[in-house]
Amino acid sequence: MEKSNSQFNISSLPGEYARLFIKDPLFMFLCPVKANRADFIIKYFNYYLPRWNSAGEFIETGSKNIAATLTDPNLFIYKFPGKHGFSLKMNRYSYNILNHMEVVQNIINIVVPEQLNKRLLTIYSAPEVPEKEIENIIEYCKKKAEEENFVLVYETFSKRFIEKFEKSGFETGYSRQFLNTQFFQTVMTYNI
Repeated sequence: MEKSNSQFNISSLPGEYARLFIKDPLFMFLCPVKANRADFIIKYFNYYLPRWNSAGEFIETGSKNIAATLTDPNLFIYKFPGKHGFSLKMNRYSYNILNHMEVVQNIINIVVPEQLNKRLLTIYSAPEVPEKEIENIIEYCKKKAEEENFVLVYETFSKRFIEKFEKSGFETGYSRQFLNTQFFQTVMTYNI
């Protein structure tokens, strides 16, 4: 598994992801209306995938059942400039993206001392993703965190992989209901 700098065809992924990630808790929050979610996911990935890929933040897993990114929360952009930005901005649920981003950034700033470098691991997954694929992402990111000396932060609305992260040396720094929603947010850290 390598950080993607290759010329693989990312343009085909949003359609695949729309079908596979329809029940991913993050997308259930970002787009609460299931009938609109596939279209929202396509717009989301059409906008973010090229940016993540060009910045070296997209983790090429070799699987269409899972996507992962390793982003710098200090570089979050709270708008949608550039290609595919207008269609995402005009989506009625785009505010949820910015709201989630702001809450995550604030939590990270509380959990991880400001002077430390940090990267946010986000995992998008289909229900049937094999646990081995999650383990591979965890190990890849841990190794990168140790080599590049940053705190690895994992944020999720799902309890599904929490135990796997704990067994891999992550510690829970924050865990509670997300705003006034049905979603339970957990933020975990590694390498502090």
